[in-house]
Amino acid sequence: LICESSVPVFDACDDTWSFEAFGLHYDLAAVLDDRGLCPIGWHIASFFDWFELLEPNPIVSNYQSPSLWQSGGGSNDSGFSAIPAGVIWPNGTHARGAGELAVFWSDYTECYADIPNCPAQSWVFFMSDNATSALDNLPNSNVYSIDGSEVPYPSAGYAEVFQHGGFSIRCLKD
Repeated sequence: LICESSVPVFDACDDTWSFEAFGLHYDLAAVLDDRGLCPIGWHIASFFDWFELLEPNPIVSNYQSPSLWQSGGGSNDSGFSAIPAGVIWPNGTHARGAGELAVFWSDYTECYADIPNCPAQSWVFFMSDNATSALDNLPNSNVYSIDGSEVPYPSAGYAEVFQHGGFSIRCLKD
């Protein structure tokens, strides 16, 4: 695994430190597994949960934790505390974006009927410190803005991705 990190002061490529600071990355199979990743009485944020959270106030710094971000962090006025854990690329060869990008799975998937042996597509929501980070670190994705910033480089938005990437999750109380 090639690790590229932008975390100030820390080495996000150090496995022990990275796990403690950022937690785990999950693929879509884990997200959709019936056994669940969240505790009983909680669920992985849905596509609609993300819009409900981000659309009324899409200013990224309101959701960023005050530390670990390349920029120094946000105000976290929302109490969300987004941690910039970055991503694991779909082929599993690269870990990128730590310190500048928080990407979270939603529980929504779709398959296009006109594609033979259709790979499942899913939606992720992201917050980025660096205008190019989301596009550069979500390869082969359709990226959409939720914060009014210009596509293809939004600082908050959502992207349609293939199922094999590794991203964070956010559990919400039922």
